[in-house]
Amino acid sequence: MKITGLVSAVATGCVLAMPAVADGEQVFDTRFGRVEVVADPTHDFEFLLRVDGAVLHRFKDMTRVEPAIFDENGRVFLLVEAASGGIACPFRYVIVELAKACQPRVSTEFGTCAEVDRAVARDGRFVARMPAYLPHPELIEAKVRRRLERSTYVYSWAGGSLRESVTLAK
Repeated sequence: MKITGLVSAVATGCVLAMPAVADGEQVFDTRFGRVEVVADPTHDFEFLLRVDGAVLHRFKDMTRVEPAIFDENGRVFLLVEAASGGIACPFRYVIVELAKACQPRVSTEFGTCAEVDRAVARDGRFVARMPAYLPHPELIEAKVRRRLERSTYVYSWAGGSLRESVTLAK
């Protein structure tokens, strides 16, 4: 994750921990259960995300998985960044929501392939913002490239549902 995004998250006082995983296991406890990110011993470049032993998500073709934990208003949100190590799509994300009253929920993988600029948890929602990702901008028509360079993608998670919207800078 970009350090600017982490600084923004830390400034809100939400981030509890941000362990990184590469060729190993990361285990940490939240108010609502034990979270583990482990390298899959049977598949290279795959990681398992588990909560209290149950597999919630499998990251494929990744070299590193890095969760950030946000504790907000009776819920714990994990923004999990998976890095591929390549340039075609270097980053993908999932959001995990943990709460006392419900089973853990996990989003589908999302993102523009860019790093998250800012992430916040507020009012039972989690919001992540990131720019468009252009691995080879020289191959994109100038008008389209300018529009994409001004775009910010906003991913909102609430009630077990993920929504994407796009805003354009003027």
